[in-house]
Amino acid sequence: MPVPENLIASIDELEPLPVTVQKLISTVQEENVEFSTLAAIVEQDEALISNVLRSANSSSTAGRNQVTDARTAVVRLGTNRLLELALGGYMRNQKLPPQVYDLNEAELWRHSQATRIAVTKITKLRPDAGIDPLAPTAAIVHDIGKLIMVRYMEAEISDLLKLCEDKQITYVEAEREFFGCDHAEVGAEIGRAWSFPQPLIDVIAHHHDDPVEQPTPILDVVMVGNYISKTIGVGLGAQGMNVHLDEASMERLGLTYEEFCGITAETAIELREAE
Repeated sequence: MPVPENLIASIDELEPLPVTVQKLISTVQEENVEFSTLAAIVEQDEALISNVLRSANSSSTAGRNQVTDARTAVVRLGTNRLLELALGGYMRNQKLPPQVYDLNEAELWRHSQATRIAVTKITKLRPDAGIDPLAPTAAIVHDIGKLIMVRYMEAEISDLLKLCEDKQITYVEAEREFFGCDHAEVGAEIGRAWSFPQPLIDVIAHHHDDPVEQPTPILDVVMVGNYISKTIGVGLGAQGMNVHLDEASMERLGLTYEEFCGITAETAIELREAE
């Protein structure tokens, strides 16, 4: 469904991406970008450089020597992890009012982090699945459309839930009927407005598709990661578990039920540690 023009216009009213994040998004998509160029951008943002250095020296990425400068940190982390940290910082600062989804203000961040953790674990488990390295970043921003929906769409949660019950449809389908669009479609418009890489836009737009018409490994892994996050009770809100997962996505990833259960348990543990 086309997103109403008034919603597209309201994207400009969101808290803008920091200039450093905007520069990183555009720069990482250039050919043969130099690490020194990325480091110079990172150094312009005190919060980002602190986060980048901390991540570069974490137990999961650290080498023998402690990293103390931006360029070495960027080299160690790589461009995709850098983009993940930059957008993750933005999402963490976004507070989600309860309207439409009945989520507390920190739940959007918790859900994005749980999805990212699950996606990262699946990617490590299936290194030959062809999963785009941008998958963890896609996990972080897959629900970004909710930032618009909660601010500019007026509705009683009870009305959406009644629509789900009366028509036996998912909460996302109820969004489409009630508002004329859903948060995935709105999120894709945000991604286009902010010049996200195309793989991110595609994941945001289609992460609730069932069945998936044009599957890709990055879309499959984020869909499964999203479902894992909800399975451990993170990001449920009014929607609850009223969400479909294209079961073929697990098959395409070669993920067994036992592996799904194991990653679900590990995600719950790691999310608590992250918090």
